[in-house]
Amino acid sequence: MAIEIGEINALLTTNDYNHIKIYDFENGKELYKHYLKDDILFMEKISENKIIFQLSKNNLMNRVNIDLERNSILFNLDNIESFSESVNTEINFKKEDKDIALKINEFEIVNNAMKLKKNYSFVIGINYLGKINEKLILLYDKLENQIILFDINTYENVLKLFFNSSLKPISSLVVNKNIDSLDLLILFEGETLAQCVLNSKLKFINLMSKLEIFTIDKIDKTKTIKLKEEEKKKSNNKIKKIINLAKDNFLIITNSNLIYNLKNNY
Repeated sequence: MAIEIGEINALLTTNDYNHIKIYDFENGKELYKHYLKDDILFMEKISENKIIFQLSKNNLMNRVNIDLERNSILFNLDNIESFSESVNTEINFKKEDKDIALKINEFEIVNNAMKLKKNYSFVIGINYLGKINEKLILLYDKLENQIILFDINTYENVLKLFFNSSLKPISSLVVNKNIDSLDLLILFEGETLAQCVLNSKLKFINLMSKLEIFTIDKIDKTKTIKLKEEEKKKSNNKIKKIINLAKDNFLIITNSNLIYNLKNNY
């Protein structure tokens, strides 16, 4: 993964070995390097010098390598690159929610060198939904079932709202902004999209309308069918990206390489 940090003409990158590196645009010089023992699942730039990370906490059983020839188990968390090339089978244990963590890294330049100014970690159970503006981001507390407006300048909660729905939000995009309210497009677990309104003055969030992603029948392309729940769990039609193409116009991309054009008609 890679993110441009335009304010300091730099590029932040991560690799399979959980190395975070920052390079200078002009000469390719490495400005910063850090190794994480935790797996980096996701990262996004939320301001010119702040990056938010979703991490999967690593422990001895996160990755177990079995050498069938030598009948032994090999593991090395301090240096993943030193794993034996003779490993024939790798077992990855599914991560539970309790092992997923969220953190914000804030960078600055001191004496022509990149420094980590602040490393802010959230409590377990907080998920990142999306960016509102240069000051606010939207979070979801899975344990309390609350939507949170979070100030990334003060690192404080601005507003907590109970979300009166059994749906679990995964990500969000801002459709429209008013003085005291936000129109949001929210993606929920189960491939459900919903249009929601968050009013910060009246302190409520309402789900206005929702729809589920459909798949096209390969036999009859004129017929659109909804996946059965048991088939849905096995399918590869999960949404992997939503792009705000233009005002009220979104592209939805799935893991099975389907692209949907979603338009909001008033």
